Amino acid sequence: MSARIPSAATLRAWCAFILLLGAGCSSSAKNSGDGGGAAGDGDGTAADASGGTLSWSAAVRIDNDHGFTASAPRMAVSSDGSIMAVWLQSEDDNSSPLTSRVYASLYTTVGWQAPVLLNPDIASHGPAYAPKIVADGRGSFFAVWSQASTAAEGARIGVYGKRYLPEAGWEAAVTTIDAEQVDAGMSATGALDIAADASGNATVVWTMSDETWAHMVIEAARYTSGTGWASGQIVTNEDAQSISGPAVAMDVAGNAMVVWGQATGASIAVQGVHAATYTVGSGWETPVVIEPVGISETHSGLAPQVVFDGQGDAVVVWCHHGLPGIYANRWSGVTGWGAATAIAGTSPTSADEGVQLAVDKQGNAIALWNQHNGSLLASRCAAGGDWGPTQLVDPGNADDSGRIAIGPDVTARAVWVQHVGTQSNIWANRYVPERGWGSSSREDSIIGEVSNNASDPQVVIDQSGTATVLWSQDKGLYATHITSH
Repeated sequence: MSARIPSAATLRAWCAFILLLGAGCSSSAKNSGDGGGAAGDGDGTAADASGGTLSWSAAVRIDNDHGFTASAPRMAVSSDGSIMAVWLQSEDDNSSPLTSRVYASLYTTVGWQAPVLLNPDIASHGPAYAPKIVADGRGSFFAVWSQASTAAEGARIGVYGKRYLPEAGWEAAVTTIDAEQVDAGMSATGALDIAADASGNATVVWTMSDETWAHMVIEAARYTSGTGWASGQIVTNEDAQSISGPAVAMDVAGNAMVVWGQATGASIAVQGVHAATYTVGSGWETPVVIEPVGISETHSGLAPQVVFDGQGDAVVVWCHHGLPGIYANRWSGVTGWGAATAIAGTSPTSADEGVQLAVDKQGNAIALWNQHNGSLLASRCAAGGDWGPTQLVDPGNADDSGRIAIGPDVTARAVWVQHVGTQSNIWANRYVPERGWGSSSREDSIIGEVSNNASDPQVVIDQSGTATVLWSQDKGLYATHITSH
């Protein structure tokens, strides 16, 4: 599984490829910026769908604030209300991605703690990519990322991780998760995802590729509480020319599901959405195609997302660029897969750009996506029911950075970047089942003060209904909170 460290130009191309694969791939229900010059000095209000006004807290900067760029933030919230954020931070004046390292900060009732460096020095291991974070049900967190195994020529890109324990903090040692040489000549691409269950078990999945990026597989590794990480295992049953994703989720019993888009054969034009399930005690099952054959033969199914509800059933959504639209399918541990359903955008006038997914413990799901014209749209599926009509979250100028989370009271919050002229601001909207989505005018939706470079918003909601939003802006990371009460 060795691969040569590529040139700086190639690494930059890899970064762009990873970002493309990751568009719309971070499920806010699983894992999970401020707006302007002096962050947090805006009017700090957001409209409730009932017409009332809720107040955002003053935004605070949580990164090192040493003048180097912080980017790619991700968050996870624990059952005790603590939040862990991870991100990349460059280590030179040019803010080069070739010097990126992984940092983390914990939020508790006393506020955000000082950032902690997680990964090895880039002088010995090279740059890091695509950090992800997930919480289990015991107050612990798992952080994973990809990074060159050494700084020497010929090193491969590997998958690494660390675990945070509430009583001890971050583990001292970094775990090399993909240490097993499964496929000679292949290396991790940086596209990865992680999920955990309430018992402290975790599953991480990632994409492997050869040096030509023409042969790809998905690999998975399991963490068992009390035992540690097992060796990586290839999940895909055929060599693919292109993979979109992967995304992974776990249910309350420790079973897992991974989904991805895949192209095989002589041409990468043929692509279908695949899924593979892991059952405790028996392992990974053979992958299956979960979208209609007529679609997968002619159009590209991309950026699939997966979440489990509290009953152990899974919901998957994905988008089609060739035939614009958002599709969904449900999986039951009793009956298996249902029929894939087009939930929005089956005509050429709706060029959808990625999709996000959140589900609550009762099984109610919400899909959020961006139309090609800049509109932000959503559809809700009540537990055991059908997907409802498309609803407008924002009428225009939103990009494809939208994220969504559902709280314990079944209300939801969406956040995204809104482009108005030269400004890029973080906006938010709230969903209440009895009333739908609230207004999204500039005055009642903007978080913080105006900016020209806010990006990559993330949102989580804790068990009390408090939502936390994190985003990149002006080389830093900013966070704010709002309650549903």
